[in-house]
Amino acid sequence: ATVSDPVTVTGEGAAQEVAGRAVDRAGNIASAGARISIDRTVPTIRAVVTPEPNANGWVSQDATVTFVCSDGDSGIAFCPPAVVVTNEGADQEFVGRAEDRAGNSASAGVKISLDKTPPVIKAAVSPGPNAGGWNKSDVGVTFTAEDTLSGVAEVSPPAAVTHEGGGQQVRGRATDRAGLSADVAVTVNLARTPPELSIASPASGSITGADQVTVLGSVTDAAPVTVLVNDVAAVVTGGRFMAAGVPLDPGLNSITVTAVDGAGNSSDAGIFVRREISAPAVKVFAPAEVPAGGGLALSADAIGPQDIASVTFYVDGVLVATDTDRPYQAAHKLSADLRPGAVLMVVARAIDATGVESDDATMVKVVAGKGAGRASD
Repeated sequence: ATVSDPVTVTGEGAAQEVAGRAVDRAGNIASAGARISIDRTVPTIRAVVTPEPNANGWVSQDATVTFVCSDGDSGIAFCPPAVVVTNEGADQEFVGRAEDRAGNSASAGVKISLDKTPPVIKAAVSPGPNAGGWNKSDVGVTFTAEDTLSGVAEVSPPAAVTHEGGGQQVRGRATDRAGLSADVAVTVNLARTPPELSIASPASGSITGADQVTVLGSVTDAAPVTVLVNDVAAVVTGGRFMAAGVPLDPGLNSITVTAVDGAGNSSDAGIFVRREISAPAVKVFAPAEVPAGGGLALSADAIGPQDIASVTFYVDGVLVATDTDRPYQAAHKLSADLRPGAVLMVVARAIDATGVESDDATMVKVVAGKGAGRASD
């Protein structure tokens, strides 16, 4: 009797068929076979990160590690599930292990650096502003940033503010190595130039019989301005100032106007006014507001030891009317092109029979709309 010799199967493959035969002494034959699958090759596995890290190797939002497994022979029995990475940190390692149906296994890993926190950026102003928030010299703004995870990749360079004006925004940005950014802004108010100051009324050297005078003029500056007239606070609006009730002593009076802006720059202007009992006294009346394009009604009262010859009315230095009879009145049509918010200077000048002059002044604000302004004291 005979039987097939043993067969050793060494080649990899699925369902490899092996057959054998047995013959007994009577010559009878029997056959048998088997199918053998051999897989000695480990599976392949790789880790994929979504979203992909940037050029610096960082991601800035929760990331997912997906394991991709394959096996060309017995097939994959187990592939690890995806992992969601939510914790911030550098070089966090995640490893997955794949196994095929033959029991072979392989591992793959990936390191993830996750930074979800933007950097912190600060701005420094030099020199610092005064208590009112203004500077009187050129300002430098520097930016510094820090990031405790991925680190700072870029920060805005220093900026210089040399243009005068208020509310100037200077912005800076910092970006970390994960691509996250943060912004900061500072407001710079700069006024280097002293206020431009001029006195419109009364004229220097003028004479009045009143014991006080209203001083009117113009003041312009990049910053808010306060004006004092012989220690009397003036109202400042629309580039004009008015100080009412500035006291006068008999004889020659020195009147000093001091303008100080928010940055501390100051300007002075001065006039002389003589108070004489023999001079006329005049008081002008005008509305506080008048519409652009409307009519401006003015009036004045003037008295003196001598008869009043006339009262002349001026609006922003332009003669608009002269009246020789009481009540002294004038009407003036305003241009419709006047900008709302503009301020007009109104002066009434009384001249007595001997030619002695005396002035009084006030301010009128232009508002939107049409109509006539009615005089009031």
